[in-house]
Amino acid sequence: MMNREFQIMKDKQRQEHPVQESVYDLAEFIALAHCKDQWLYRIRSRNLILGVFRKDQNGFVGIREKFGYEYLFVEFHWDTGEPHGTVKPLEPLERCPIANLDEDVRNEDGALGANKELFDWLRRKEVQHIGKRKRSLKKTRDSFIVVFKGK
Repeated sequence: MMNREFQIMKDKQRQEHPVQESVYDLAEFIALAHCKDQWLYRIRSRNLILGVFRKDQNGFVGIREKFGYEYLFVEFHWDTGEPHGTVKPLEPLERCPIANLDEDVRNEDGALGANKELFDWLRRKEVQHIGKRKRSLKKTRDSFIVVFKGK
């Protein structure tokens, strides 16, 4: 009797507060073989809402927020399999004009830092395609990365 009452309560809660569809529940998405290199996609993933596809990594680079910091991060296409395949691309949006899709780049002094050009472009695209920022910008990766000198 108690289990039946509990199930009715759970069903009522689900109807009143529908949960957003999880990346794991999404059945239709663009297969890895059909993703276009250097294209921006609207995606469903654990940490990103938009991502530029990198064919060399079978992944999407986008802006991730964690503990109040935002930084470029790569998540891999669902078709790469467990445990790392977490992205299901939903729709191609446009070609990315940024040639270097690396998360980190070296500046003229040889110091390693965030790819600001790609970060800024992705931030503008979130506003353009999503309509509002998913997250508020508090700190960027450049404010806390360790700088490495190159040779």
